[in-house]
Amino acid sequence: MNETLLYSMLEILGVVIFASEGLFIKDVELHPLIGVLLTYAVYAIISSIILSAKGEMNMTLLQKLGEPRFLIVNFANILKTGGIFMGFKFLPVSFAIVLKMMGPAFLMIGNSILNNKPMPLLQIIGIITSVVMICLIYRKSIMSAFKNINVKFFIGVLGVFICNITSAYNIIKLPQYVTDKDPHEEIFVSTAIAFATLLSVVTGIFFTKRKFLGSISYYNILKMIVVFTVTCYGGMSLTYAADNHLDPMLYSTLQYSQLILAFFIGYFFEGDKFPLSRIILIVIFLMSVIFTLKVSQPPVKKDKRKIITNATLFHSEPKKS
Repeated sequence: MNETLLYSMLEILGVVIFASEGLFIKDVELHPLIGVLLTYAVYAIISSIILSAKGEMNMTLLQKLGEPRFLIVNFANILKTGGIFMGFKFLPVSFAIVLKMMGPAFLMIGNSILNNKPMPLLQIIGIITSVVMICLIYRKSIMSAFKNINVKFFIGVLGVFICNITSAYNIIKLPQYVTDKDPHEEIFVSTAIAFATLLSVVTGIFFTKRKFLGSISYYNILKMIVVFTVTCYGGMSLTYAADNHLDPMLYSTLQYSQLILAFFIGYFFEGDKFPLSRIILIVIFLMSVIFTLKVSQPPVKKDKRKIITNATLFHSEPKKS
């Protein structure tokens, strides 16, 4: 099989697996704080096991955990994951996925603001068109939320925005630390402190204000661990393998295949209807996304500042001019 085709298929599979996370955790009755803890338990524990098995767990690596840059990354990732949890919990999963995929727009805007770099006019037009199309595609849900003052809906939207903002900040402003050799070291230093912090907080609450955590089902905990292992770590591994073998622009474009998954979930699991008028809006939306990518600065190999991956733990070294 052609290598490009093979790794394109692997990336699409990884994207689908990762983006389907919301579908599995949507109705799990478990406090969001525990859910975020379990996410980082999976990331930190699995990465540490893999690094230990490869003989790469050493004092040099452990000392990195105390460096300010990695502390900032860990706490930013807690906000990011907490935000997307709120999105999946309080919004239709399809809508949450579409909003999450506006991450590159947040990156472009954030890069313009934080680095004082004016955005090209065509890029601005592409982003505005995408936002307008999203509002039109989901206008019924949005209008209903305003009409009924659905606070949970707006909390969900805020959560996804927090996810995108913290991801963009990580990518734009935090010091470079990507190794581009293996994702597991990067995951470990990005999540170990977050896991330890969340574990301490949840343990403290458990023994002091147990009722705050609500009902704790060990079946749901096990279910979440399995879901996160497959969707988060499994999906991430496939997309990382694809990144090492695909042209950067192709890799970046294929990330948007999860938009198709979002509409698929909406139709088969959330009762969304797709009359011709809505299909036309979706086509215009997808064209606006492609247009925005086309007029943006092409990504270079390994440059994840320009490629928002599913596992947005990643950010990379700035390009050398």
